[in-house]
Amino acid sequence: MQQQNRKILQSKDNLERTVAERTSELSLANRELEAFSFSVSHDLRQPLRAIEGFGQALEEDCRDQLNDVGLDYLARIRAATVRMGSLIDGMLVLSRVSRQAMEVERVDLSAMLAEIVEELQDTSDAVPSEVTIQPDIQVFGDERMLRIAFQNLLENAWKYTSKNEKRAIDVSACEERNSITIALKDNGVGFDMKYVDKLFVAFNRLHTPAQFSGTGLGLATVDRVVRRHFGRVFAESPIDSGACFYVEFPRSERGAESGLQQQAAQRNRREYG
Repeated sequence: MQQQNRKILQSKDNLERTVAERTSELSLANRELEAFSFSVSHDLRQPLRAIEGFGQALEEDCRDQLNDVGLDYLARIRAATVRMGSLIDGMLVLSRVSRQAMEVERVDLSAMLAEIVEELQDTSDAVPSEVTIQPDIQVFGDERMLRIAFQNLLENAWKYTSKNEKRAIDVSACEERNSITIALKDNGVGFDMKYVDKLFVAFNRLHTPAQFSGTGLGLATVDRVVRRHFGRVFAESPIDSGACFYVEFPRSERGAESGLQQQAAQRNRREYG
């Protein structure tokens, strides 16, 4: 009996050691991958700036020497550099929200969303917009990351309602004992639900660039931020009825802030030392 107990304890110790080693290896691999993504994105900027700069110089100094075909090729080159710049920016944001340590605090999400909407109204199209935000939505998390996530969600809603005669966006929250779910609904073009599994995968787009511009990184960034807050994001799109994105955050029985702070602190120590 004692020998069996010793074998069980030894097996348990070996299993725990193996799990710890694999966890450490996975954490190191993730850090290296994120650092590589950041480095590649950063290093791509210099040659891209050169292409854009010489393209602009060519258009300004040699425009009269180019025929219509040459001007069209030049416009395509410059448009491609703009798209590449957007991709690099998206990769840097995705890398940043994956790597930075979290600072947990109470966040007035309603006020944050109102600020983002005001910015969108000042800088975007002239489509008449009706935006309703439920007052006093309070969550706990890293304010910088949450702003990035909800800015992406609102910009998406704004973009996919840009062809409407009137834009309608509604943000509401439902609180339960162990969670809070924020729903962001729009009256845009929506998406085909059979592709919903690809919605939050980086570089996957459900609409062509000719229909709507984009990099395919916005919703992947939202998913990364929400998962770092130990939550989940999902979406539904009834036919011809726009789309609704749901962001669910857990609430600890010991208190949402203290629970998330403890989880974030453990993860920060594990991944960032």
